Amino acid sequence: MHRERSSSGVLLRADAVGLVLVLLFVGGIVALIQGQERRMEAVMRAWVGRDVKDLLATWGPPHQTLQSPGEKDATIYVYTDESKAYTPGQLTIETKEAEGQNRVDARLTLPEEIRSYAYRMFWVDKDGRIYRTSWRGLVQSPRLPNLPPPGGGA
Repeated sequence: MHRERSSSGVLLRADAVGLVLVLLFVGGIVALIQGQERRMEAVMRAWVGRDVKDLLATWGPPHQTLQSPGEKDATIYVYTDESKAYTPGQLTIETKEAEGQNRVDARLTLPEEIRSYAYRMFWVDKDGRIYRTSWRGLVQSPRLPNLPPPGGGA
């Protein structure tokens, strides 16, 4: 463990201070994500009891509609988003001299595609009322509106 003495003579443990800073940073990120998830839950919950026409006017047409299994006359409106990101590729070249000869080692790491998905689902009864919602995936999805109903909620 690395130790330093401050000008006041107090023994500092730099490793412990670094660990505390990392834990505070991670805790802040977790709190931010939990706050976004609570907001998403509130947005989705606010749609329950609303007319599907309000949903369509606010969010536009769904990407898919499904018949709810086991629930006659219920339709699920599904909004989806796929996000792609790529890790950078990397080329590492090392030169070494051994026994009077130069040797070159090259290592190539190819870029990787990372896909993330977001789903927003609304169960609608035969009268056109939303009675259940669900969401999965990215909280902040650039191509999904994630909007509360007009005039109320979240």
